[in-house]
Amino acid sequence: MKGVGLIHKIPNEWTVKRAGGRIVEAFPSKKSTVDFEGILQGGISIAFEAKETTNKTSFPLDNIKEHQLEFLRSHDRLGGCSFLILRFVNLNKIFKIEYKELEKMIQECKEQGRKSIPVGRFSEIGDGCNLVTMRQGLPDFMEAME
Repeated sequence: MKGVGLIHKIPNEWTVKRAGGRIVEAFPSKKSTVDFEGILQGGISIAFEAKETTNKTSFPLDNIKEHQLEFLRSHDRLGGCSFLILRFVNLNKIFKIEYKELEKMIQECKEQGRKSIPVGRFSEIGDGCNLVTMRQGLPDFMEAME
């Protein structure tokens, strides 16, 4: 443990539908904020959403909900560290995208009439987008922050 922060998973409440004693369907009861929240050493608040896609060419914008973007936007504007962790399952790549960069990507897609962000856009590693390495079987997104 690096001792650089304390992060916890935000639990989701689920509604379960049963038929004949068997679970036939389950879905979130209400909208959540983001998947993870916490605090970094030095008192900086952290909030991020984690998504994955099996799509090999792009990340569909409808995979991230407006209320999640709004939470990240508000958190970022208040000085928190806000980002998206995105895993391309079939490409075996994980990216950390800072909220401001994500906002730019979404705006670019809207201007171009696209419904997804091309994977090549994430590969343009820069100030707001970093490739995440694996450490002991887990994504080390903290390294991408240093």
